[in-house]
Amino acid sequence: MATLTNLRHFYFGPDMIFPVGILGTLTNLRSIPFVHVSLTGTGIEELSALSQLKDTLKIHNLEYVTDEGARKANLGEKKHLRKLILRWDLQGPSSSSDSHKRVLEGLRPHSNLEYLEIQGFMGVNFPGWLSLLNNLKEIKLWGSNKCEGVPVFGHLRHLRVLGMYGLLNLKCMESEFYGYDEVAATSEEIKFLFPALKILHIQDARNLTDWMEAPTGRVNIFPSLEELSLAHCDKLIYAPSHFPFLKKLVIKYMDRGSMPIASILSNQLTTLTSVVIRDVNGLTSLPDQMFKDNMSLAYLSIWNCIELASIGPHGFGCGTSLQDLNISECGNLRYFPDGLNPTSLRKLYIRNCPLLSSLPRGLENSTFLETLELWGCSEIISVPIPPHGLSSLKIEDCSQSMIL
Repeated sequence: MATLTNLRHFYFGPDMIFPVGILGTLTNLRSIPFVHVSLTGTGIEELSALSQLKDTLKIHNLEYVTDEGARKANLGEKKHLRKLILRWDLQGPSSSSDSHKRVLEGLRPHSNLEYLEIQGFMGVNFPGWLSLLNNLKEIKLWGSNKCEGVPVFGHLRHLRVLGMYGLLNLKCMESEFYGYDEVAATSEEIKFLFPALKILHIQDARNLTDWMEAPTGRVNIFPSLEELSLAHCDKLIYAPSHFPFLKKLVIKYMDRGSMPIASILSNQLTTLTSVVIRDVNGLTSLPDQMFKDNMSLAYLSIWNCIELASIGPHGFGCGTSLQDLNISECGNLRYFPDGLNPTSLRKLYIRNCPLLSSLPRGLENSTFLETLELWGCSEIISVPIPPHGLSSLKIEDCSQSMIL
């Protein structure tokens, strides 16, 4: 293997471990599937001579790497790399938080990088170079459960996707998250923070209590954000309300989800087309303005919200664009509001809502309804069927005296 000095592309399976000294001799390599660092095999410093690597580089088992070895890998000189995945295996030998941070400091990549994924990093803080990769388009942080803060990402002008998963020690996201401290507050020019971000996912931040409102002044926050997902943020009691172009909202597995829902679904939000709410405790009703202000809302799914008594306290107020309505496992739901206009519905699924006594009024006038499914709705005795268009009807575990 050491004699194949002109080899450019090398493919191998997940259990492959290079003998010591082999990888470093293949100086013309353009691509390899990944690098497994080990005590008896490849050392990360063997990457030093592979300056022609391009596209994607995955480095596993960083728990075996020292800060000196990380620096010797010379990732900063690999200008053809576009995607970098760095992984610590938490089942491997333990090391200190400072050791993790020094290693990650030494793995600073070239500024041409477009995709960065970090898994299992156990430092208390991320190194500053994460905020300096101005060509980044996508960032994913996984399982960094000792981190107390997140890097400054707001000024990365090409960043489109940001996912943060398993930041268990994160308690508050303040102005530093937006990068506000780096914006000249006295400038007359309007500054854009997260100017290209389209997708933001925050999951398993179980100690996050406050996601602070964006700073005010001559700044424009999230001007491109279309999708926001929050999951397993059990202690979150406050979230921002400024999402001027948000289309898809997903909130799942939240103990105090009704409070951030009320913050996000403020009267400033008028662009929603899809809402998914699942396993949210304390939610008794959705805010009225969600339906009145979001005239293009087409998809609504609510699962296992056991305290939900009504969809909206005073009726939908609109619903003329609603095409897909899915209500499941809501044991306390008793009625649909009179304000719902179901004439645009194409799909209606109601599952295991034993106290629900009737379907939306006017359903029989729908000219678009294609699918109607009822499961476990024992109190519903009458089902209005539209005269045209229905192609699928399923009724199971409902009232024996049901009238169609």
